[in-house]
Amino acid sequence: MTTIAHEPEQLELPLPAAPEMTTILTTIEARLSAITTRALPRAQTRLAFLESVWVTEDLDARPVFVDGESPILCHPAGVERLSLAAADASALNAEARALADLQAAIEVYDAGGALVGGEMTVHADAPADDRRTARAVEPRAGFTDLQARTEFVHRLRQYVEQVARERTTAVTAGNLVKAAALKAELAALRVRLRDVTSVIHRRPRKVEASDRGRTGTRRIA
Repeated sequence: MTTIAHEPEQLELPLPAAPEMTTILTTIEARLSAITTRALPRAQTRLAFLESVWVTEDLDARPVFVDGESPILCHPAGVERLSLAAADASALNAEARALADLQAAIEVYDAGGALVGGEMTVHADAPADDRRTARAVEPRAGFTDLQARTEFVHRLRQYVEQVARERTTAVTAGNLVKAAALKAELAALRVRLRDVTSVIHRRPRKVEASDRGRTGTRRIA
């Protein structure tokens, strides 16, 4: 919280009495809690996942902008979905900051504003963007372990299925432009899925004691 310290001053006219704000503050607190504990973490996790799928260094990469960060270089097929995820996370972040500021302003005004303790609140602490720390894998840079890779592949397969359903719906509705875009996205996703799954090393099957005697032998009739 940023504060400006100064000497308390006695004003000739006191602040008008604040209206009853209990209900409003309760509503603000409930909405802020819902955003910071559920909606925003989900949005940041989804954004991190889509970034790990679509980030690329190819020459045809397109920039996707995220508040306060360098642009994400995105595969053309994923630009629309990644942009929507970035916009969603940004909107939730902005709302959370605004609600935190409003909550602080109401509380300060109700307490007497600048006359309390010689300090005036400028703005409240805003919720941090946890997207970077929430990212499960580094895009295109490998995985920390087999479990991380397996979880990523599972989510990627779900993503492929989702896009396939959306494409079917678009075709059925006669929306050929959207269907074509989804077809390109689906094709790129399948390539990405193939690339990831092709490097998964399966554990060798454990050889049972009963099998050892059979190894390297052949019955001759």
